Order: sequence, then structure tokens, then C-alpha cells
Amino acid sequence: MVFAGIFSWSGLSKAGVQISVINDQNQNSIFNELSKEVSSRTSIDLLASVETIKLIDKKTFERPWLWIKSPAQLATSTGKFTQEATIWMLRGGFLVIDGPATEESLRRLSEPLVSASNVKTNWSTVPPDHEFMRSFYLLNSLPSCKGTPWKILTFD
Repeated sequence: MVFAGIFSWSGLSKAGVQISVINDQNQNSIFNELSKEVSSRTSIDLLASVETIKLIDKKTFERPWLWIKSPAQLATSTGKFTQEATIWMLRGGFLVIDGPATEESLRRLSEPLVSASNVKTNWSTVPPDHEFMRSFYLLNSLPSCKGTPWKILTFD
């Protein structure tokens, strides 16, 4: 019983996460506030400091969470995810695209994921009962971005 109390008191029950941002050095102010909100509302200890990635290489895909401004940063000239990005996501990589994208461009982008996973799926608005929403249990819904709701692609 004492061990359980020490374990929960020590903060070991939180998962520490550092976001890796590709080619955007102006995100630190956003993550200072975001890290406080996420850490206070979830079991995730989101670090306020971000790692800025200037060059996308094999090491980029060793990180668990990536944050990009444009889908083109991880896409081929045909607008589809690169093979490296596809494999990374199939292994469980968590990608946040922080910028506008049309339904068609998202569908094209994710074609390699959908065909490789053998699961019929589409981009959709994050539903209220999704595990992503349960992580932010104090919110009834995610805020829209310029009138567009957050989209999610789940395939496992």
C-alpha cells in the first residue's frame, strides 16, 4: 500500500512526451501554454520545450510525435505520404498537421496508409467519445480552426 502511494506521489505514473516540430521555430510560445494545459488535464507530461527538426531524415522517424505546418512536408510530389512517413505511422507515430488541408488533399495524402493497413477508413471529425477526446476530459468538443473542425484518421 505504501509503495502504491509513493509511486503515484513521485509522478512516475505520467508519460513524458516531447513534441518534435519540423521546420518551424516559432512554436515555442504555443507549446508553453499547451504543455501546461495537457499536463494538468491528462496523464501526459507534455514538455514545454520542443525539438526543432531542420532536415527530415531517418532519425526523424525515430520520434513518437511529430508536428508539421503542411502535409507537403511529409509527402511525395504526388501528394501522398512518403514511404518512411507511412511506415512510421503504421508503427504508431502520432502526427499533428497544424494548418489547413482540404478533404481531397488529406484523402490523397493518406492513400498509402489506408492501402497498407488493409482497414477501410476515412478522415472524419473527431467524435466526442473518441479516446483522443477522453484524454481532454474537460472539453465537450475541440475548437474549430477557422470554422473547420479537427479531422482524424484512425486505422488500427
